[in-house]
Amino acid sequence: MYGSLPRNRAYLLTQLRTGHNWLSTYAKKFGFRDNDRCECGAQETVSHVLLECPKLRDLRKELRRKVGDALNSVSSLLGGSSEGERGKPDTVSRAKTVQAVVDFAEASQRFRSRAPQGQPNNGSGNGPG
Repeated sequence: MYGSLPRNRAYLLTQLRTGHNWLSTYAKKFGFRDNDRCECGAQETVSHVLLECPKLRDLRKELRRKVGDALNSVSSLLGGSSEGERGKPDTVSRAKTVQAVVDFAEASQRFRSRAPQGQPNNGSGNGPG
């Protein structure tokens, strides 16, 4: 799943799958943020950003158009196993879904570094933790 992705997109997918990212919930744990809230006021988690945040409604419509029913499950969106014909994993469908989710995550700009000035993040791809 990661092999066909450029490094920056594989890094973003890893952030989505592990929860080690620049969203407020995780950044608060490390003292980069004072609260764990999204721009909309809800707790900012991967699930919230992908499935619920009203500020990303238009981007989510495009994601739903690309991934269909996979939008009903965070696991499916992030490359979790789904069975294709004859019990074999549908790797083509999973790859397309993951590509669409990474596109969505990039467009949302929620997963880029939001470390305060002076923190040890020089854009090298090193996120918190």
